[in-house]
Amino acid sequence: MKADPRGTDSRTPGTATGGKTVPTVPPAPTADRRTTVDVTALLERGRTLATPVLRAAVDRLAPPMDTVAAYH
Repeated sequence: MKADPRGTDSRTPGTATGGKTVPTVPPAPTADRRTTVDVTALLERGRTLATPVLRAAVDRLAPPMDTVAAYH
């Protein structure tokens, strides 16, 4: 990795805010039980809907990209 010419590491904690302290985000209110959803069920449904389309797209790729895309 190339060193920063200014002598600072771009990944140094606290530099994203210029060294200033920023307030934390307050916690979100608890959702009403009537409006909560089953996240796992939503993810499974998304996977069920997306998988055939993604497989078809991967099948159209030329080698060796088809193998790479299928792996990921």
